[in-house]
Amino acid sequence: MAVFTVISHDEVDASPDAYWERTGISQSYDHLLLRAQTQSDNSSTQTEMKMQLNSSTAYAEYTSTHLQANGVTVQGGQQTAGSGSPSFSIGYATDTGATPADSFGTLEIWFPDYTNTTNWTVGLSTGMREAGLSIKMASLLFSQQAALTAVKIWPLSGSFDQYSTFTLIGVSCDA
Repeated sequence: MAVFTVISHDEVDASPDAYWERTGISQSYDHLLLRAQTQSDNSSTQTEMKMQLNSSTAYAEYTSTHLQANGVTVQGGQQTAGSGSPSFSIGYATDTGATPADSFGTLEIWFPDYTNTTNWTVGLSTGMREAGLSIKMASLLFSQQAALTAVKIWPLSGSFDQYSTFTLIGVSCDA
């Protein structure tokens, strides 16, 4: 039977946060699960979210394949290198100007065997937002032969608004 242990739970207070970051992640679990409910203080309708692992700034270490639907428009693609900050595109934060008002985007990322040091780290990401009926699913490949010890997430524009939450969960499996 799997045991789920909350490693950290953070909620943005009245002062918006430019990013959420967790460093020094314990290596005592089998898998990691990250859950977030996010809203950006940007006034448009959606803000893309980015994620960086182990503070890596090497473009070559971030590869992903995604499937995305915005309303009736569906598209897929692959990220192998890019411009801006080396990171994964993981979904959208709902903005304060969105309809319905006070809605939040959701994000869930599963990192199986995150302590692995002989192969690359993989992740499975699902992000949704009610405003605009959007969903983004991605498979993530982090090309670094090191255990996952740090995660940083930020909105591409604006900051995370009050009541956005981030929960990091360690998953242990019985032998």
